Amino acid sequence: ISQYSAFYERLAPLTNQFTPVRDLWTPVSFPSTGTLGEYWACRNAVTVQDMSGLRKYDVVGPDAEKLLQLAVTRNVAKLPQWRGFYTLMCDQTGAVIDDGTLFCLGENVYRWCCGTEESGRVLSTLAAQHNFHARVHALENSMPNLAIQGPKSRELLKKIVFTQPHVPNMDQLKWFGATVGRLNDRDGSPFMLARSGYTGELGYEIFCTKADALAIWDAVMEAGEEFGIVPMGSDALETIRIEAGLAAAGAEFAPGVDAFEAGLGFAVD
Repeated sequence: ISQYSAFYERLAPLTNQFTPVRDLWTPVSFPSTGTLGEYWACRNAVTVQDMSGLRKYDVVGPDAEKLLQLAVTRNVAKLPQWRGFYTLMCDQTGAVIDDGTLFCLGENVYRWCCGTEESGRVLSTLAAQHNFHARVHALENSMPNLAIQGPKSRELLKKIVFTQPHVPNMDQLKWFGATVGRLNDRDGSPFMLARSGYTGELGYEIFCTKADALAIWDAVMEAGEEFGIVPMGSDALETIRIEAGLAAAGAEFAPGVDAFEAGLGFAVD
């Protein structure tokens, strides 16, 4: 294992079942609960999952909106600050190259959370072709992230998330809302918090720096103990996302399948 998630140190003692995800290893399941136990914990309580395999790109600059308007299938001009939406990146035939969530973090500042590096190549190519004043910054391994999912996820996070008055707080975060917070108080570890996920349940995602990752993991696990939190692996997530009707590359969409054939026309403006 040449590279691994910042959370690997916490996950490794819990399971010996790992699967490679691009440049890191993530757990398939945990023997203490098993796939079915993780599934029901997400349905009835709360789970935490290392989702650092997601690719994240910050797109910034005066032409950032113009660039993204060409690249994705939703109307970026309608995306307000501290909001996100699910969208697609398609080729000239309409086939889906990648899907993900685009967040607007400020004027001319966007974060694209997606599945593959192809997204970054498309964005960089479009920016060069059109001479846009926009920078596409690949965050790569510098930004691990956790998914905290399940009906108890909000109660858990309210115990540890501190937000400043000028950004949305936990009560104001609607579906696909985003904010910046700190761990416990104004001096705690900073992170981006989004009300998003891949389970169909109430859920949130935390994006942080590698230096703060273990402190945030430990705080989530400690705060979630009273709610019966368990770590979740990829097998349970696969079952849950299928039941929720959420698409996956290589399953619902693949090369040669356009967005409408894949049942993703709702994400095409």
